[in-house]
Amino acid sequence: MAAGDRTIILWGATGHARVLRDILLPGGWTIAAVFDNRPVAAPWADAPLFIGREGFARWRRDWQGALPGFALAIGSHGFAAGKLALAAWLGDEGLSPLTIVHPSAVVEPSARLGPGAQVLAGAVIGAEARIGAHSIVNTRASIDHDSCLGDAGHLAPGATVCGEVTIGHRAMLGAGCTVLPRLAIGDGALIGAGAVVVRDVAPETRVTGIPARPRP
Repeated sequence: MAAGDRTIILWGATGHARVLRDILLPGGWTIAAVFDNRPVAAPWADAPLFIGREGFARWRRDWQGALPGFALAIGSHGFAAGKLALAAWLGDEGLSPLTIVHPSAVVEPSARLGPGAQVLAGAVIGAEARIGAHSIVNTRASIDHDSCLGDAGHLAPGATVCGEVTIGHRAMLGAGCTVLPRLAIGDGALIGAGAVVVRDVAPETRVTGIPARPRP
C-alpha cells in the first residue's frame, strides 16, 4: 500500500470514528486503516482494523511510502489523558495530526485551532477563541469570543460556552450545558448534561444541575 496526499488513519473504531468518516470521505480523504485499543468489530469493509500498538507495529511494517496523517476518534472523558499520550506516541512514530472541521461549522478568522482539533457539524468557534490540541467541539456546540478550551477537552453536542471562559485540559462539558461568561473550568473537570455553570469549577471536579453544584 502506498500513501497519498490525503490519506489518514483513525485511532478509535466506534461511534466517533463514524462521525469523522462522514466528514473525511466527501472531502477526498482515504482512510488507510482503523485502530482501537479494544477487540472491537471492524467498522468498515474498506479499511482494515488493527488492535493496539502491536497491531500498529504490524501495519507500520507493511506500509509503503509517505506516512498518512492521523485523527483520534475517541470522545470518552475517561480516556482524555490517554489521548494526549497516544497522540505524542503517534507523533514519535512519524505521523502528523489532522485538524478536522465540518463544512457546516463556523470558525471565525481570528480563532485558532490546535493540532488534531475536531469541529463538528453546526459548531461555532467565536472570535479570538482558542481550541487546544486533540479537543472536540461536537455537533452544534459553541464557544464564544476570547474563550479557551484546553488540550483533549470536549464540548459535547449542544454545549454553550459564553465569552472569556477558560477551560482546562481534559475537561468534558456535557450535552446541552451552559457556562456563563468569564468563568474558569479546571483541568479534568466534568460538567453534567444540561447543567448551568454560574461559578468557577475546580480541577477534577464533577458538577451537575441548575445552578451547577459539585457532586461525588
